[in-house]
Amino acid sequence: MSGRFCGLRTTFPRPGPICQALPTCVQPVAARPSTNAAMILKALYRSLLRLPRFKGKSRIVTRVRDWFFVDHPMRVAHGLRMYLDPQEWLQIELLERGTLCPEMVELQFGLLKPGDCYVNAGAHVGFFTLHARVCVGETGRLLAVDPQPYNCDCILRNAAANGFANITVCVAALGDENGAVKLPHQGHRDKARLEMDAAGFRGNNLPQTFVVPLLRLDRLLHEEGINRVRLLYVNTPSFHLPVLRGLDGFNGIVDHLVVYMNCPENEPVSPPPEFHDWFRVRGYQLRTLHGADWIPGQPIPTRRLWAARPG
Repeated sequence: MSGRFCGLRTTFPRPGPICQALPTCVQPVAARPSTNAAMILKALYRSLLRLPRFKGKSRIVTRVRDWFFVDHPMRVAHGLRMYLDPQEWLQIELLERGTLCPEMVELQFGLLKPGDCYVNAGAHVGFFTLHARVCVGETGRLLAVDPQPYNCDCILRNAAANGFANITVCVAALGDENGAVKLPHQGHRDKARLEMDAAGFRGNNLPQTFVVPLLRLDRLLHEEGINRVRLLYVNTPSFHLPVLRGLDGFNGIVDHLVVYMNCPENEPVSPPPEFHDWFRVRGYQLRTLHGADWIPGQPIPTRRLWAARPG
């Protein structure tokens, strides 16, 4: 890979004592049976489908499908609804905690206002994009970009679950040139780190491949008619520089950027000089999400850097 780019459910009739003890944002509305039980249910459903036609069969089939095979959204932070896969590691964290990086969510609520434009490069299943939509409202613009078709489908489903109609989803990899790129299919337990080429993540890659567009961000923004971005969130670990270079031809304004850094949270971090230079020559000041000035060699709390223009 080039370094140029980034079920089955049964519904609880009512919560029991254990469910009532959970925080509201992570209370389950459904439970997934074991693998064996799932296979049995599918076999029974298939047998039902194969029965000869009889009066009321269609109604029974529909009821069984709705009871056992329809996924249901879960409540997460700020009352948002998301369809969450209980086998994918980052969505497991959402199921457990109901949120991801509260500091990032707080920054979005502090920077975004109704009518603003928000762009998420590497949007995963859309948690931060959904929260940005709460901020910008129905008059705002939201663009969520991810190279993984599974993730993009999840964003669309999650947007629909909340009645959000102004989130545009783009299935593409971002980089410093335009073209196409072939990517490996991923195992079901990790759909969040497709862009990673480190040895530790290769074990999640499967032999099947798919091809998506490779786009410069400046071209994508131009094609979408966007000339001002209030907040750009770049979540493409180890490939943020090519993504940023793909913004060089943008004639509009990006007020704030947040870059997710693939680094230990409490150890000194020294990105390549060109990373710091890219922000410096464009008049950005690097800060932590807590608002403290950051210089190379310091730790990065939350693993995210906030780039803002002074004043």
